[in-house]
Amino acid sequence: MAINRFASYLGWLLAIAFLIGLVITARHLHRQRLLVAELRDDPAGLQLFRDRLAALDESRVLIIGDSRAAHLGDLRLEDRATDNRGVPGQTTSEILARAGRDLILEPPSALIVVAGVNDLTVEADDEATNAAIRNVNDLVVMGRRLAIPTIVVETWPPQRSAGLRGLLLPAAMDSNLERLNREVRTACGTHGATFVETDFLLEPDGGLADRFTRDALHLNTAGNAAIRDAIVKALRNTDGSED
Repeated sequence: MAINRFASYLGWLLAIAFLIGLVITARHLHRQRLLVAELRDDPAGLQLFRDRLAALDESRVLIIGDSRAAHLGDLRLEDRATDNRGVPGQTTSEILARAGRDLILEPPSALIVVAGVNDLTVEADDEATNAAIRNVNDLVVMGRRLAIPTIVVETWPPQRSAGLRGLLLPAAMDSNLERLNREVRTACGTHGATFVETDFLLEPDGGLADRFTRDALHLNTAGNAAIRDAIVKALRNTDGSED
């Protein structure tokens, strides 16, 4: 009798957990549909920052990328402003599509690239990885051709234990991220850009540390502060100033 009662309770708990998982997944898919609809109305988000073009300070650091870039906010530099143009949900193709306008119409004093993870969250295959590599490499070459010091931040891995989203990410995502970072690091060396490694976010086993994690793909306040510090250090080295 007690065994039957326990089995009944366990069945209810599993059903409730399953329903909660369905609700979370449905909410995530709804947000994704809204984002896709918004991007269809404005491909590559070209209209998002148009109002900034006429009133920008020459001495500024431009950050382009996805939500990881957007979450960095202001670098709080003493000698120049931060122009953060990170757009949540964008892939490297979309970022590349607006980069020319952002770099040519109002050239920044430095370019920061934080991009690549969204290319691999759905289709973490060779084709998606190759596209991300090509697109980030193109951004690096654009920076070189325009004589804009360019810094690319290494794409850190997801935290797979952080909720249902982490469990749903493609199994091959981590290995493809490693290849993306390896190829981009080489491109930075070839074209005179700076590659900022993010090993300080990781545990010894290579996973993203819990103390820096907000969710499966994004950093918390401490993690974003650590990335900002690494970028500022790279900017100082690029400028030839002391730390």
